[in-house]
Amino acid sequence: MGQIFLYIFFTACFVAGALIKQYTLLPEQPFVAPLLAAISFCGAIGLLGDYTWRIRHSLWALVPALLIAEIMGSLVSKAGFSGLAYYIYIPGALVFLAYGLLCLRSGVGLLKSDRGLALKFVVLGVLTLPILAWEFITLYPDEYNYYHIGWRILYLAVFLWLLVIDFTTDFSRRPAIMIERQILRLSLLVVAAMYFERFVFK
Repeated sequence: MGQIFLYIFFTACFVAGALIKQYTLLPEQPFVAPLLAAISFCGAIGLLGDYTWRIRHSLWALVPALLIAEIMGSLVSKAGFSGLAYYIYIPGALVFLAYGLLCLRSGVGLLKSDRGLALKFVVLGVLTLPILAWEFITLYPDEYNYYHIGWRILYLAVFLWLLVIDFTTDFSRRPAIMIERQILRLSLLVVAAMYFERFVFK
């Protein structure tokens, strides 16, 4: 229950900070939005670090570890150190490559025992891998439109497919893939936050 409260608290800080910045709700107190963003980012880094350590013996630990770099890059960038943030972003951008390949790996591994779930993981991996391209074209804003409707649709497709997997799969009967279940639940929150940060609260 305590961890759920922390997730809700840090999510609320992120949303509140984004809304205040987007709509200039507190113009006389410009420090509020950056402070809330810093709290949410630091909290997310702490929670992800703890989770990475707990699943360190699994290859899936790459996902929260790379997410830490992704969030750290955003935090450093918002602090005004864009040059340093660039080098932190590079490994962080590989999170979707690791995520997609691990989904494909899990899908292939489940083919013999659970063909339906295997197909769901394979589709998720195929949907996720192209987001790697979005991460890198943002480095060339003059050459590419990284706010194109196609990218928005891709993020939403990943989110919707995660919902499909979550609502159509009884993970309680599959204890062998407990970590995959946790990662999928985490993915719902992360993809939703990324969509709002990158396409709504720009």
